[in-house]
Amino acid sequence: KDEDDHHAMEVLARALIDQDRGAEAVQFARRIVEKRKKRVQYRLLLGDALLMVGDAAGARKEWQAALEIEPGNREVKQRLQ
Repeated sequence: KDEDDHHAMEVLARALIDQDRGAEAVQFARRIVEKRKKRVQYRLLLGDALLMVGDAAGARKEWQAALEIEPGNREVKQRLQ
């Protein structure tokens, strides 16, 4: 019901990625990151969506931002390899 609910937007973005609808997922993931800039999982989600639409540089930027927030995160390190 709340269009600004970042939890609902995360579920929606993940579902869109699962359906190979990356462009739509990017829109929701960007909104989530705007609301919660310091959440590593949201940065990963946006990076994954960006990679899906062919924006490797944008994806890497988001993953790098996630690494700065949480330097020891294995998921982030795997994506940056």
